[in-house]
Amino acid sequence: MRVYERIITYLLYWTVLQDFILSLFFNLTDSIVLTNILFYFKDIIFVILVLWGSIRIKRFKLTHWFLLLLYLVFIFIAAIKSLVLYPDIALTSILSSIRSLLLLPGFIIIGFGVKDKRFFKIRIKKFFIDFLFIIAIIGIIEFLIDSYIVSTIPFWKSFLDIGNFMDVIKGQSGRLVDGLPGNFYGGYGGEFFSQKRLVSLWGNPLTAAYVLSIPCVYCFVKFIENSRRISYLVRGLVFLISIILTYTRTIIILTILTIAILYFVKIKWLRKYYAVLIPVFLIICIINFESIADYIYDGSTMGHISAVLDSLAQLTIFGNGIATFGIETAIGTESTYITVLGQLGLIGGTLYIGFNIYIVYKAFRIYILTHNYNYLMCGLVGVILLISGFVSEQLLAFTTIAPYYITMGFNLLLFPNKLTNYKSISQNGQLYGKSSSSNGYL
Repeated sequence: MRVYERIITYLLYWTVLQDFILSLFFNLTDSIVLTNILFYFKDIIFVILVLWGSIRIKRFKLTHWFLLLLYLVFIFIAAIKSLVLYPDIALTSILSSIRSLLLLPGFIIIGFGVKDKRFFKIRIKKFFIDFLFIIAIIGIIEFLIDSYIVSTIPFWKSFLDIGNFMDVIKGQSGRLVDGLPGNFYGGYGGEFFSQKRLVSLWGNPLTAAYVLSIPCVYCFVKFIENSRRISYLVRGLVFLISIILTYTRTIIILTILTIAILYFVKIKWLRKYYAVLIPVFLIICIINFESIADYIYDGSTMGHISAVLDSLAQLTIFGNGIATFGIETAIGTESTYITVLGQLGLIGGTLYIGFNIYIVYKAFRIYILTHNYNYLMCGLVGVILLISGFVSEQLLAFTTIAPYYITMGFNLLLFPNKLTNYKSISQNGQLYGKSSSSNGYL
């Protein structure tokens, strides 16, 4: 029946379309109850899939289950601490923070629970390479229309009324500027709210950049694997342009650096040109230093730095409790890791960070042993997300991380726990049917 696998793919599509569809639905029906039911339905599906996936998993290491259980214990202790010590913190805030902390292991379990591997490979590739390509094109078109033809603000404010949805349903009125999410526009060296950002159907430039980095890196990796696949290069460039237009500077810089390093390492004939390209790049940076500095270090950047430094000073060894650090709390961090450390303490926070590092390490190790480029992509994107976690709390957002971590869980599922004899198995063509690099799955 493939019900489990189908639900996952539907959930992935919903992570892209949720805010757009629900904003329109709320604007047309004005029903708070129905819109809330639809909004929280993905969380119900998440819980169902985690429980279902846990039952379907046959070869999770006992050590992994123990560490996950230990992590859950620290979340439970932190929740009790908040309920006892901070009665003024709303129960909904505590539940929301708990959900954010459970997303990473939950999505890994969901991906690991897939059984019909061939079916899921096809579905997930269509999502990343075909569907997200269309979403990227839509985002670019909307950006160009707003920049050069006519403002799209009336569409977002009147037709969709996304601001009302953000206020009433998501409870994020503090993030609105003149009826629109404040991150729709930015300054980046100019007047604030003067620069349109690509938001596409996510209605959010941050989520768009994070999710699009996955197919972007994938396409460039596949083009390196086989330079005759021009379609991958074209799609990769479209994804890269869309990421740049989101003005999400951390993801832009990390994605471009990742692709540049990837090409430097993998394409030998290109290395001789770096002796010319690197000095030219440095000269361009020096000439345009002031503009680059204005782009990177504007008010938003300094706000991030200030929030990180202030929150660092308030960390404790045992943590302050759930919903005490992070977005919409008394201590804003602008950092995933500080948020988790601040809530769970040193041990709980280390477990969370360790989970992130482990799956990236596993992806690179599998790539080294099998030379399968799909795992190279998983590792590279994982590094991008890991680094971004220092200056962003997006790694705790459902719609931002679901595509990557579900994919990661699924890819780790394809291999046994013991990383032995992978290379010989791969070379003999037994692991993939033909060769380790022939499959085009994510």
